[in-house]
Amino acid sequence: MQGLQDFRAGRRSVAALLFFCLAALAGCTQQNIREAEALGPDEGILVAVASCDGAISWMEFYESGKRSTGFTGGFNRSGVIACGKGIGRGKSLLRTIRVKQGRYFIGSVGQVSTLQIPEAEALAFTIEANKLNYIGDLRAPLVDFEANKSYIDILVDDNEAAAREALQAEYPALWQKYPWSRQLAVDPRH
Repeated sequence: MQGLQDFRAGRRSVAALLFFCLAALAGCTQQNIREAEALGPDEGILVAVASCDGAISWMEFYESGKRSTGFTGGFNRSGVIACGKGIGRGKSLLRTIRVKQGRYFIGSVGQVSTLQIPEAEALAFTIEANKLNYIGDLRAPLVDFEANKSYIDILVDDNEAAAREALQAEYPALWQKYPWSRQLAVDPRH
């Protein structure tokens, strides 16, 4: 009888692990949309340049009204913006991500560990359907303000002309197919 109970407990553990892995994969996002892909009628393209310093590798964005904090906050994410390392512009830093139209905010940044950001304190942006939605050049520098302590402040630079030029060079078919929309991410604290 004990063997049967152990077997059932093992099956439950495997099922829970499988559920966790599938839920984590559900939030994964293709980084750069392929030019041949068609958008759905309610989808737009997020266009951003993302660069991070230190131990930051990505920024997660969430649909407005979804919780980004707490143990399960990451399961609510709408997508991930992968960062290029170092502050600057380069082919690998331009991101073009398929996103459903709506209002979003950057709710976490991280790599090994995660810094969660409540919506009221997060950069917010809008995605319009069937448009190239430039949300800015996002920078997440690690800033030291005291010995052994640091914080992250996500900054937005408006380098629209350079972003247009990079998009035209790297994704000419997207540039020709979709209109440009300037939707700079806004910090609600300023």
